[in-house]
Amino acid sequence: MKANGCIYDAYAENGQLTLYLRTKQSVIQLHDQFQVEFYATSLKRNPNELAEIISSHPLVESATISSAYLKITDKLKSTVVKVTGTPQQYRKLIWDLQSSDLCTLYNTDLSPIQRYFFSKRFRNFADANVEYDDQFRIVMLSEGDGSATPYLDVLKLEPGSWKDELISKLVGSEFQILVVQRDQRPLVYELLRSQKNSNYSYSRLTPGKLIVDGENFQKLGIAGLDEKSRFASLPIGVLAAWGSARIIDSRQCYEAMRSGILIPSTKAGTGGNVLTAKEISYTDRGVLILSPQIGLHENVGELDFESLFANVLVKHNISYETATASGITDSTRGFLIDLVERAIQRRRTFKHAKEQLSGGTCERRECEQRERLLKKLLVSLYGYSGSDLNRFGNVFVYRKINRIARDIIVGAINIALKHGFRVIYLDTDSIFVERQNATFEDFEKLAEEITRTLQFEITLTNHYRYLVLLTQEADPEIEAARRFYGKLTNGKVHYRGIELRRHDYPSFMKRFQEQLLNILLTADNASDVQERQLPKAVQFTAQMVDELRLGNVPLSDLVISKVLRMPPEKYRSLFPHVTAAVQLRQKHKPVKVGELVNYVYVDTTRVNPINRVAPAEFAESYDVEKYAEMLVDVAESILSIFKFSRTQLGFRDRSRNFLDELASERTREMLTELEELQP
Repeated sequence: MKANGCIYDAYAENGQLTLYLRTKQSVIQLHDQFQVEFYATSLKRNPNELAEIISSHPLVESATISSAYLKITDKLKSTVVKVTGTPQQYRKLIWDLQSSDLCTLYNTDLSPIQRYFFSKRFRNFADANVEYDDQFRIVMLSEGDGSATPYLDVLKLEPGSWKDELISKLVGSEFQILVVQRDQRPLVYELLRSQKNSNYSYSRLTPGKLIVDGENFQKLGIAGLDEKSRFASLPIGVLAAWGSARIIDSRQCYEAMRSGILIPSTKAGTGGNVLTAKEISYTDRGVLILSPQIGLHENVGELDFESLFANVLVKHNISYETATASGITDSTRGFLIDLVERAIQRRRTFKHAKEQLSGGTCERRECEQRERLLKKLLVSLYGYSGSDLNRFGNVFVYRKINRIARDIIVGAINIALKHGFRVIYLDTDSIFVERQNATFEDFEKLAEEITRTLQFEITLTNHYRYLVLLTQEADPEIEAARRFYGKLTNGKVHYRGIELRRHDYPSFMKRFQEQLLNILLTADNASDVQERQLPKAVQFTAQMVDELRLGNVPLSDLVISKVLRMPPEKYRSLFPHVTAAVQLRQKHKPVKVGELVNYVYVDTTRVNPINRVAPAEFAESYDVEKYAEMLVDVAESILSIFKFSRTQLGFRDRSRNFLDELASERTREMLTELEELQP
């Protein structure tokens, strides 16, 4: 039998791999065996002796002589021992060999699913061709060359869904992806526990039924998830919840296997040089950032370099094995170059295709989602290149990219200044410039000249009618990087670094801040923002404070969500979400580490921290004054740049607000986590 479709999930258990294939008609579960192969070397014994010793282990199926590159910097292959183990107990075999101090092992970090698909050099999971027998065992598996976004059934939970409604939807619906909002996860997990489902995880209800965060799904959609899958060479279900570093690591491991390079289980390090403090000061100055000129600006252009760091890497052949303290020492094409160049080209293809499509169409949205994902991965790869968490990492890659990028950005600034523009903020590869009476075409011409002169593409990404550059939340006297808001010439409000972007903030506060921004920025000119719209924004804030004090805001809109990062008993401080988790445990509804805790402030005047908050599902009222203070905190974060103070609304001034409390809580949590890692 034959089938074509999308391999969207895979699951390994008891030595067998189960693949989930979504065809046009249905989902087919297919089965296959997988082999566990890894490599061993030893400084104490020659390869033949090592192979003979390893082959005597009862869990080893074979130990043969092979050849491979031991390090990414090696020019010649080395003789190594290739070990094949029993799939059911391969982890025990690896543990035994590592504990014996007999040899160094490679390729042991790969999961069975990575081994299976990497060995087949499989990347296009959206177009898979399968032949299988009557027992649904795979006979042949190959990838097609289709580029269409796969079709997967998506179930989205409506805000405010409760247990009975969830049960009917989860049991009565056919779907492959369940999209849940952040505050819905605890309810979903509770339901799964009540049904005695022990197979669920953060990213799966069960194998073949995936859980995807609502905010991420809105940004990426199925198209972005498919692009993520192609980059990492793994099915969507395996990596749906993975961060960028893990995605990049998977792709690097795929490329290493393809090139015959062994994969170290820990960072081997390729820098190889120790620097003096003076040398570090010259070679590691980081990227160029100019502090924002805080306040209200009018007619501002935001110019962004197109994948600047990735293009620098490709153009100058900067890779793990070519970059050293003295510069780029190898003329051969680096390990990273093809990987990055293909991603740049693919992103450019989606960007150009998007520009040819009408706004609002499904095709344009899919291009945007794929381009957005690739942009994030390319930026992350630059930062990850010098990280200690990168098994192939080389800090000189990161430093070399930074040095060249700084020179390019300085060149762009000089061109802008030559044409009478003022640089009001510079962040990494984005330049904010303003010039009185400059038109959209003037900003575009500036971008074109910078591109032509420096040979690195830069484009006008945003044209602001008004832009407000903010101070730090913790200290209003200090400028803040990546913290601003403004209104574009197309009428949209654009922002970064404010509460609207926070995951753990109540929905009421986010809606309030969005409305506040719209009121403030609905002005004919810059002077109107402060003279006419600011009083309206202050009045609106006072109205919302009254709504809270009258009890007119639903409890569901005031829920705060935070992740429980450790068991409650390991926390040294009774943070609000920890006390809520303790209360849930007392009510026989324990929260797992990594799950969200939803809570509401009920009475912050109580001496006992346990009585200050309540789990959202058990809260019957809210602390009016606490939430009023929080709302004024939000207003101050937007309006204080215009000299607004909470005292104007009758609140006492205070040095520490709710935003500071959240930041302090997380800092103390991280310190406790680090202490737990100490031996």
